[in-house]
Amino acid sequence: GLGRRAPLDATLGDAGSFASYLWQFYLPKLSFQDQFPGLGERPLWNVWHKTSWGAFGQLEVTLPDAAYVILAVVTVAVAAAAVAAVVRRRVRPDRMAAAFLGLFAVVLLLGLHWVEFRSLGRIEGTTNQGRYLLPLMPIVAVAVAAGLTNLPSRLRAAGAGLVLAGMFALQLLSLAVVAGRFYA
Repeated sequence: GLGRRAPLDATLGDAGSFASYLWQFYLPKLSFQDQFPGLGERPLWNVWHKTSWGAFGQLEVTLPDAAYVILAVVTVAVAAAAVAAVVRRRVRPDRMAAAFLGLFAVVLLLGLHWVEFRSLGRIEGTTNQGRYLLPLMPIVAVAVAAGLTNLPSRLRAAGAGLVLAGMFALQLLSLAVVAGRFYA
């Protein structure tokens, strides 16, 4: 089947298998698709989300599950606020810069996925980790800044302070979890 082949050759015939892999990474497996070995359950959540926000050591130390739910809400809220700022024309992104950053993000993700796709079946588990998305953090920072423009100007400084306080609290929580695991 599509997901059970041993190491794949980089041929045009792999396009369907790669598309199936990408589908299963981001969306539920369809009935006619074979499960890719090592992809695991809910890879979007477990690989990109959880390990981007907080997985430490050799990814065996994680935040409490409730923290990831809260961070998912924050992630969606930031994305929605950034889109709202663009739609409401509070920010006017340079189209060429936005196209370049979008292309950069797509190429980075496709490259990471291609490497993982080629290694599935040869190694145990996934190779992708949230830290591989760190080059996208400037885009996230721009999205946060754009989202803050939705606030009335008198509240923007407080909103920025709330963002920084949230980041500080996440850092303290992360340090506490790591210290509890390795030094308790």
